[in-house]
Amino acid sequence: MLKTESQELVEEPHKIAELFADQFVNSYVREPDAPIPSINMPMVINSIDDVKFTAKIVLKTLLTSILLKRCSSLLAEHISSIMNKSMEDGRLSAGWKKATVVPIYKNGDKMRPSNYRPISLTSILCKAMEKIITERLREFLLQEQLILDEQHGFVPKRSIITNMLQCVNEWVSNHDNGLPTDVIYLDY
Repeated sequence: MLKTESQELVEEPHKIAELFADQFVNSYVREPDAPIPSINMPMVINSIDDVKFTAKIVLKTLLTSILLKRCSSLLAEHISSIMNKSMEDGRLSAGWKKATVVPIYKNGDKMRPSNYRPISLTSILCKAMEKIITERLREFLLQEQLILDEQHGFVPKRSIITNMLQCVNEWVSNHDNGLPTDVIYLDY
């Protein structure tokens, strides 16, 4: 049993739930939504131009990719409008979500399905949009200093090699200065 603001007793479960819902909604302070940066024509052209082709790509995808690359400057305005609308609505075109799975031969007996690995061929437009979003997100994280200096994965110009070099340098420096060093290295 609960009381309303007007001191009225409430016993019905659904009304009690409504009272809690009203209270919790009022006590929650929502941060203002950050504006979604728009996707412009040069971003679309660059991201489409950056899509890599491989000899293993299926003909349908290859033709679509070549057409989009050759016409990217003509189509960029319309594509950027579609991408911006998708970002605003928080929805993605069903066609952009579809993938064509192609078996790629690894090694061994070609008659055995276990000797193939699946490759998912997805929409070039979806790949282009993913690239734009990834770059924007990375820029934001770096600008706001939300990525630690120790982070090497998924950071431009960094890799497991730069990570190991930084660690070994620190270990050697600690050793030279007579500092104890414990190392636990995890990779998952």
